[in-house]
Amino acid sequence: CGTGYLTIPLARSGLTVTGVDLAPEMLDLARSKSADLPIDWVLADCRTFQLGRQFKLVTMTGNAFQEFRSRADLEALLGSVRAHLAPDGLFSFDTRFPQMSDLLTPAALAGEWSPETPWRSFEDEHGRTVTVSTQQRFDAISQVAEYVVLRRWQEDGQEQTVQERAVLRFIFPQEMEALLHYNGFAIQHVYGDWDRRPLDGTSPRMIYVCTHRN
Repeated sequence: CGTGYLTIPLARSGLTVTGVDLAPEMLDLARSKSADLPIDWVLADCRTFQLGRQFKLVTMTGNAFQEFRSRADLEALLGSVRAHLAPDGLFSFDTRFPQMSDLLTPAALAGEWSPETPWRSFEDEHGRTVTVSTQQRFDAISQVAEYVVLRRWQEDGQEQTVQERAVLRFIFPQEMEALLHYNGFAIQHVYGDWDRRPLDGTSPRMIYVCTHRN
């Protein structure tokens, strides 16, 4: 659930909501943002948590599905979802579409980092212009991409740089169908973006809506 980007609006709409996250810092910020909303914030690992309850909807967004990098991790996650999903409930999540042109670059195929690429710029809370650039490399066997995000700004005439790293698993559509099927889910809908357009080779993401498989 992160810092409550989706959890808090759902609670404000009148739904009874539970938010689960592994990072205590995320939950601390979520609690500070949610004021008196009756949200049950739970510090737990999504692969192993046991709440003893079932829900009409289990959802995760922000491409959090990609944080589960191995088959064992993914099957443990899906097992937890299945145990907490009501018999007539829905499981919905999103993940980035694996664009081959972005992942299998010449540098990636050689096991090297891609050239640094400008991404965006923004003005931070101190009025400084921050430029953001990225580098990546992709392991075609594990289907795991490593990213470096570099944020730069000027302060007292000196360039300041902050570097962050992320490691994400990419899953292809046919692989996803098999993964969900053999872990007890039936796919009801697949979308290629938030406007519910069909999934195709140009889609930026894959959005799945699933039920229990009978």
